[in-house]
Amino acid sequence: LEIRSGEFFLLLGPTGAGKSLLLETILGIRPPDRGSIVLEGKDITHFPPEDRHIAYVPQDLALFPHLSARENILFGAKVRKLDGAKVMKRLNYLTEHLELGHIMTRPDIATLSGGEKQRVAFARALITKPKVLFLDEPFSALDAYIKRRVQFQLKRLQKAVNLTVFHVTHDQEEAFLMAEHMAIMINGRIEQRGTPDECYNVPANERVANFLLMQNIFNSEVIAADSETRVLKCKVGSVVFDVQSIRPMKVGEPLKLGIRPEEIVIIAPDKPLKPSFQQNLFRVTVESLFNLGSREMVHLIFQDDEGLSVDATFSYKITKSVKVREGDVVSIHLRPQSFCILPSE
Repeated sequence: LEIRSGEFFLLLGPTGAGKSLLLETILGIRPPDRGSIVLEGKDITHFPPEDRHIAYVPQDLALFPHLSARENILFGAKVRKLDGAKVMKRLNYLTEHLELGHIMTRPDIATLSGGEKQRVAFARALITKPKVLFLDEPFSALDAYIKRRVQFQLKRLQKAVNLTVFHVTHDQEEAFLMAEHMAIMINGRIEQRGTPDECYNVPANERVANFLLMQNIFNSEVIAADSETRVLKCKVGSVVFDVQSIRPMKVGEPLKLGIRPEEIVIIAPDKPLKPSFQQNLFRVTVESLFNLGSREMVHLIFQDDEGLSVDATFSYKITKSVKVREGDVVSIHLRPQSFCILPSE
C-alpha cells in the first residue's frame, strides 16, 4: 500500500474488516507480523510512535476535559518543546482556518459542541506540523449538518497546506466526498485500490461491488459477440442484454454482470423514444417503492422473466412526473455501457 505525499487517502471497509488494526500498526501501537513501514524513504517500522513525526485523531478525539481549547491544541507542541514563535504562528493559522477564534478564551472544553471539539482535535494534531495525519472514523459522532461542514473545513485545510492524510472509515458517502485515492478493505484484505471513480464504477470483484451497493448482479452467459464493436449479447434467465465490453469475449463464456440502480432509466410513456433507447428496452412491473428523500428506490420485475428483478433509483421528481405506482407496468432502458463485467473467481 503506497500513499503519495500531499494526497487525501482513504481506507474504506465494513466494520470488522481490519482497518483500525492496520492503522494501529502504522502508528506503532501494534507490531507488524511482517512487512515494513516506510515514511519519506526512511524505514520507521521499529520507531516508537512519538518518533514517527505523524499525528493521530482517534474516534473519541481524546481531548483533555480539564484544559481549555487553546491548551489542548498547544499540548503536543509543549511536550515536544517546539519553537514558541513558530508555534504561535501555526496556532493563529489553524485557529483562523478551522474557525476556532470564538472558543479560545473559554476555560475548558465542557461547553464546546461536537463540531467544535472535532476541530480542536484537528488543530491539536496539526500544531506540530506532522508529515502524515491519521484519522480513525473522525466524524462518526457528529450530526449530519455539522459533519458536512467540518468535512469541508478539513478538506480545504488539507489542500491549503498540502497535507498528507490517511483516513479510515466505513461510511461510503464520507469516503467518496473526501478521498483523492482510496483502498477497499474486506475481511483483512485490500481488495481494490484506485480513485473513488474507479472503485465505484469499475469494482475489482463481486465482493467490492456488493460492499459498494451495486445491488444488481447477475450470473450470465455470452450468446453472441460482435468482434468489431465488442457489444455482447448476454443471457440472464429468459432476458437478453446488450452489453458493451472493453475486451473481446467468446460465445458460451460465463460472466457476472452488474449494473447500478441509478444507471437504470425509466421511460416516460408520453414522450418520443430516442433511437438509442430501443436497445435494452424492457417492460417491467413495479413491485415496491421506498422513499429515500430526494430519490425513490423501486423494485422492478421483468415481464419476460418473473424470476428476474432489478432495483432502480429515480429522483422523486421523475417518479411523480411518470406517475410510478406499485403494480404499474412501465418501460425501462439499460445502456449497454452502464453494465459492469465482474471478473470470474
